[in-house]
Amino acid sequence: MPTSGAAPAAAIPASVSPERAFLALAAPFGLAFLLAIGPFEGADEFAHFLRAFQVSEGGLLARRVDRRVGGWMPRSIGVTRLETLEDIPLHRDRTHDPARIRRMLALPLDPADRLFLDFPNSALASPVSYLPQAAAMGLGRLLGLSPLLLLYLGRGLNLAAWTLLTHAAIRAAPLRKWLLVALALSPVSLFQASTLSADAATNALAALWLACCLRERRETAPLAAGRLALLAALAAALALSKAPYGVLVLLWFLLPWRRFGSRARFAAASAALVGVSAALAVSWAVAVHAINLPHARYNPGYRSGQALVPGADPDLQLARLLAHPGGYAAVVARSAVASAGPVAISFVGQMGWDVVLPAWHALACLALLAALAVVDEPGAGRLGAGARLWLVAVGALAALAAATLLYLVWTPVGGAVIQGLHGRYLIPVAGAVLVGASPGQAVPAPRAAGPVTAGLLGLSLLATLVVLVTRYYA
Repeated sequence: MPTSGAAPAAAIPASVSPERAFLALAAPFGLAFLLAIGPFEGADEFAHFLRAFQVSEGGLLARRVDRRVGGWMPRSIGVTRLETLEDIPLHRDRTHDPARIRRMLALPLDPADRLFLDFPNSALASPVSYLPQAAAMGLGRLLGLSPLLLLYLGRGLNLAAWTLLTHAAIRAAPLRKWLLVALALSPVSLFQASTLSADAATNALAALWLACCLRERRETAPLAAGRLALLAALAAALALSKAPYGVLVLLWFLLPWRRFGSRARFAAASAALVGVSAALAVSWAVAVHAINLPHARYNPGYRSGQALVPGADPDLQLARLLAHPGGYAAVVARSAVASAGPVAISFVGQMGWDVVLPAWHALACLALLAALAVVDEPGAGRLGAGARLWLVAVGALAALAAATLLYLVWTPVGGAVIQGLHGRYLIPVAGAVLVGASPGQAVPAPRAAGPVTAGLLGLSLLATLVVLVTRYYA
């Protein structure tokens, strides 16, 4: 018998697969989050519901009617939101009434009785971000489900799609698999995936794109046509999911030109893939620009309560930015200094409208991510300095693009700092930045690293679940 408090080496599992650990944690905790999160309590979840429902009926582009942006929806959807959400967000002394939720589960959809509902923010998102949710709602309509059941079914398929794509990313990644697992299972990431949020698709696609680019960089055989088609499809989907993160398509240049047989072939493939992805992103931006309305031009009778910022105007802001690029550089610098701390905490610890994890929990999550960026499974191999620099540069550029979009849409014209910054907007770029900022040769992980990491992630998610249930129902 051992005389110390340490467990014998034979009692520690030799290895825990990152892929299996992810599934073992994502499936049960994702389902638990899905049920624990109050109706429409995800960030802008009602707007995401309306956009997903519109896509499920074939509405690829939102409608602009009487200086309003949204779509014609069953009246019962609005009733469900009023009856279940009320004034709970941002009022931490108020919680959801399970009896009222049960009543709303039986409310008929009644799709013939319609009214125009506004969702000017989610109206700008492409259908790509809502394919799982829309598929669920289409099925739910055929089954005659209530609006609230459509919400939960949409959450379920969104979670399932995110889980499958993220699992594929972890399998494809040639290194830092546990880092990808920890990023995906951070409280905010799983929270977003367990709601109707369009962020779930963007986060999963970004992770899979990063993993595939790293895998293709490592291999030496000529790039197969099937692999090239997969990369092209991923790049196009990522560019359409959210335009700023289309910048991550530039990770394509991690691939060595020798895999294409010649520099000329690589240049042609690069021009096609990057060019098509950029064209898709620009085309969608042009399409939604035609329906977008800033606060000043929105119908005054309906703009109260909408995701519209007084004084914000994307066209005027863009003109000012182009005329004074140096001034915008100062705005970015001020915003980075002012928001660094809050953004770091909200990256892992701020969910929905008003759920905030204890500071120690958020700091522990950040510390785990930092540790997993340094250590890796034995035999993971090296990543050269040039590749690491490119990962950081592209990730930083994508983050800047996301911040610039917030400056254009969410910040009053001439604002001194960027408004609306939140850590969840960094999830798609975090993998590239952390892998790039890590040592070229990782420290070999000790024997117990896998089980310990999985255990810590499980404890983190369990603590988060307690916080969610307490906030929404206690």
